[in-house]
Amino acid sequence: MLSDPENCARLAIKPLALSTALRCDASRWKEYTTHNAFKRLCYIGDCLRDGTLQCIILPINISNLHWAIFEVDALQQEIRYGDSLDWTCPSVDIDTIHCWLKQHNFKPFHKAISMPHRAQHDSYSCGVAALNTICHAVSQTPLFADDTKDILCMEEFLVLAYSHLEKSELLGETNDSSSDTDLDIEIMDANAPVVAITPEPSSDLNLSTSTMEAETSTTKAKVHLDLHMSDEDGNGGLFKFFQKIPHEQYLKKVNIPFTWEIEHMNMMLIFCM
Repeated sequence: MLSDPENCARLAIKPLALSTALRCDASRWKEYTTHNAFKRLCYIGDCLRDGTLQCIILPINISNLHWAIFEVDALQQEIRYGDSLDWTCPSVDIDTIHCWLKQHNFKPFHKAISMPHRAQHDSYSCGVAALNTICHAVSQTPLFADDTKDILCMEEFLVLAYSHLEKSELLGETNDSSSDTDLDIEIMDANAPVVAITPEPSSDLNLSTSTMEAETSTTKAKVHLDLHMSDEDGNGGLFKFFQKIPHEQYLKKVNIPFTWEIEHMNMMLIFCM
């Protein structure tokens, strides 16, 4: 089982760049060992061959329409596929994976049963369903369900948001706050009036016109984010993709902790024991 610590140490979850490299044209594949596009792919193949890695999981995009997951298990010599729409496993990609493995002296792998996953009942949840398929394979996270898809979307959004905030904080510690690359963002309060702030004229009357123009051109603009919405806004943009529920039902759901909150609490309990 992948969730066992010993197996997880030899498991790698790879980004989309890996499947992009696998889909390089035939002319590039003739230069597999020398072409820069295969540098990472070649390294991973060597790791599977020598046992440093036993299994890799990678996302794949199908026809620019849909997200699914491949699992390549070198220990069991199997290729598994997880697809929330239960489309037929793309044979072209299977052949490409076999071509890649052959470069590392593997015999063709068996196509095993599908990775455990759940079906989506809409046209837009494949991304979060694919992430959930990976999480379930690695840590036995509960499988995706149609009635919890919006909560899963919000969880993934928070993960992305927190990672960007942490990165911003790190950059803020290393960069000068007055750098021209910084961007000031102000979130508007509902009760606060919008005030346009203009830079005060310089008190030095001897500044030349060119100097004043140069200073004005480098003045940073402040971006205002209005987080309030009207009833009409709820039917357009990204809102149209999200399920609308009564406020009372929302209050019941909002008290359910996120998966990452439960995992964090469990880690804290283990640490304190």
